Amino acid sequence: MKADEITIVQMKKDTTIYGLTLKSSDHRQSKDISKLSTEFYFKSNQESEKTFPFYILSKDYNESTKEFQLFVAGVTPFEGSSQMTLPKGYYAVMTIKPKFKFFWGITIGQAKTFFYRKWLPCSEYTGLNMEYEYHTQRSVTNQPTIDLYFAIKEK
Repeated sequence: MKADEITIVQMKKDTTIYGLTLKSSDHRQSKDISKLSTEFYFKSNQESEKTFPFYILSKDYNESTKEFQLFVAGVTPFEGSSQMTLPKGYYAVMTIKPKFKFFWGITIGQAKTFFYRKWLPCSEYTGLNMEYEYHTQRSVTNQPTIDLYFAIKEK
């Protein structure tokens, strides 16, 4: 990954999303995303790989416990869903392109490590402890990509 692979965008309005949430950790994240996604599709009566946009959001990361809030969501409310707002403001965006679908987790982990350990400390921004995967139809093609959004503000 390189610094020029990150683009700064400004969201001009808040976006409301609806989904399911639970407390997760670095260790449980992969299993929790799978579990929560399955529950999301069942409860929302939507189909996997046909529901777009689809968000996997984490926020309120605690460095000492390695725990955070995980939220799996779409744009349509459903019975039992929680509502969350993606705030307007600035975001650092990276497009992730794993070689194979089963490398999503590794590729996303590498991107997050690069962002937080290399790019952010040298940038003119500070992180706001909220990030999300933004899945669209591009996520399910033969050469899948997703965008990672990191909430930021100027130092």
